[in-house]
Amino acid sequence: MNLYDELADWWPLVSPPSDYAEEAAEYLRLLRAAATKPLETVLELGSGGGNNASHLKRDFRMTLVEPSEGMRAHSIALNPECEHLLGDMRTVRLGRTFDAVFIHDAIEYMASEEDLRAALATAAEHVAPGGVALVAPDDTRETFEPGLTRRGEAGALTLRAGRATRWDGGTVEWIKELESCSKLSTPSEVDAFSRVLGDMARSKDRRYLPVMLSYLDDDAEAGDVMKVIIGMAESFGADDYVSAVIGMLGVLRGRARDWLEVIHWRIFSSDEFTRAYRVARLGHADDAVVRGFLEDFLKENPEKQERVEFVLTE
Repeated sequence: MNLYDELADWWPLVSPPSDYAEEAAEYLRLLRAAATKPLETVLELGSGGGNNASHLKRDFRMTLVEPSEGMRAHSIALNPECEHLLGDMRTVRLGRTFDAVFIHDAIEYMASEEDLRAALATAAEHVAPGGVALVAPDDTRETFEPGLTRRGEAGALTLRAGRATRWDGGTVEWIKELESCSKLSTPSEVDAFSRVLGDMARSKDRRYLPVMLSYLDDDAEAGDVMKVIIGMAESFGADDYVSAVIGMLGVLRGRARDWLEVIHWRIFSSDEFTRAYRVARLGHADDAVVRGFLEDFLKENPEKQERVEFVLTE
């Protein structure tokens, strides 16, 4: 399943957490409506990159079970306060129960009746007395229509056999090329990587921004290339750039915290970018992540207090 393994680094581009706010609110409503007691603990099976959990964790203590290491890594970065466990929904047994068990569209990977029964047995095994299980597939037999296109607010991304092939109005060939030279171990790889970054920047297609920022890494030896990433990303303009930075905070704060500090220093050195940051923060789904990072940033950079306080003003 390439999208969730080899291509897992693309997940925030394909499916950003903000896209899940509306449906997560509906799942919250359904869980509470079906419960016969207050719900405090929720087990999500097949939790993927943690996008639903990024919203549901405000109301529940979440335990997230996911078989893909790549997707689980994204979720850990996005939801560090949640418990994360490696496991298959058909076989995992945790030896404890929860007020609710939730399975989103991962249930659609149960390709046989036997697999489906096994997954539902797992759910039943982990529901406490008086609790509730919610299974929410994207499609049922009555509504399923074969197709290859997943649509989000950023446009359409066509998937074939789990591999991204093109955008409507754009291409992922640059993304593939960027990945192919991302080790940055030779001068030719550095040159090719920088060239593709330039192509992305000149396109002004904001969908490339999360891809570009995802290569920031505090352990990277090619520090000059990290600076190129930031410079090219800034060239998209204040609104698109700061929105992408905020959207990637959960992913980057683990492996690129130093570069995030550089990014925020530069943002808060510009009136235009600071104003754009405030607007983007107010519209971000997980304000706690943004606030937490900015509070830590302010401890190290007290001279930016006025700008940070402006951004955090409701």
